[in-house]
Amino acid sequence: MGTILVFCGLPGSGKSTKAEEFKRFYGESVEVVSTDAIREEVFGDIHTQEHNTEVFNIAYKRIKEFSETKEVVIFDATNTTMKSRKRIFNCGIDRKKHEIVCVIFSVPFKSCLENDLIREKRVGSSVIEKFYNSFQIPFKEEGWDDIIITGFPEHYESINLFTDKMEGFDQKCKWHSLPLKEHCDKVKKLLYLNNVTSTILLEAALLHDYGKLFSQTFDKNGEAHYYNHSSIGTYELLTSGYRDIEVLFYINYHMLPFNWNSEKTINKYKNIFGVEKTSNLLLLNECDRKGK
Repeated sequence: MGTILVFCGLPGSGKSTKAEEFKRFYGESVEVVSTDAIREEVFGDIHTQEHNTEVFNIAYKRIKEFSETKEVVIFDATNTTMKSRKRIFNCGIDRKKHEIVCVIFSVPFKSCLENDLIREKRVGSSVIEKFYNSFQIPFKEEGWDDIIITGFPEHYESINLFTDKMEGFDQKCKWHSLPLKEHCDKVKKLLYLNNVTSTILLEAALLHDYGKLFSQTFDKNGEAHYYNHSSIGTYELLTSGYRDIEVLFYINYHMLPFNWNSEKTINKYKNIFGVEKTSNLLLLNECDRKGK
């Protein structure tokens, strides 16, 4: 059976270096399809974003073609959002003959910035920050045969490593009267009161707002805001050794139901996440609202 390895990571996380190492080690049985390489090959500029549609059309065409002759095809692109990963499952790969595996590069945001400074073709801090702010964790319902996380650290000693950091954090926001850790504890208790026993959902409740530690900004009135905290929190946890994909899913997507204003929208996400995950997100969101 052939394998399609879909790399997922911020610019500067080492995806291209790893792809080149893989290719050198395994030789002709491996082919690398890189969107950056296509940009440079076809449009003469690795940084151009004006031709993204054409670049990705070429990439997916090559992935399908190479899958028919190579044992392993590596797709070297950021692939950090649901939307960017979706098309890999619809480009004509024979799923009976190939497994599609997502490889997440767990590299701290600051390390990605530092790595970018020392490489020949930089993308710039603003580009890396954009991907950091919009990061969406891959999840099994997208269609993966497996999801692998690579990078260090590979473990953490206790969840207290994260929850203790939230102790006493003043949210300085009219929407929240409780300090950060107390709010998260209250959301967990509300889930208990709704007869939730899933350790996955309860742990997600304790960590769902972890990203606020890294995303606090203030408006002209001194009111705090936490833009993109769900994505940032997920990435910070991931790169600190927290590797439970199921828990990270709920942390990453817990804000979505705030905008689910119709059954049509809810049904849309049932098709994306599955019925169970969608129901859990709605319940977590309800408890989050009540826990303010």
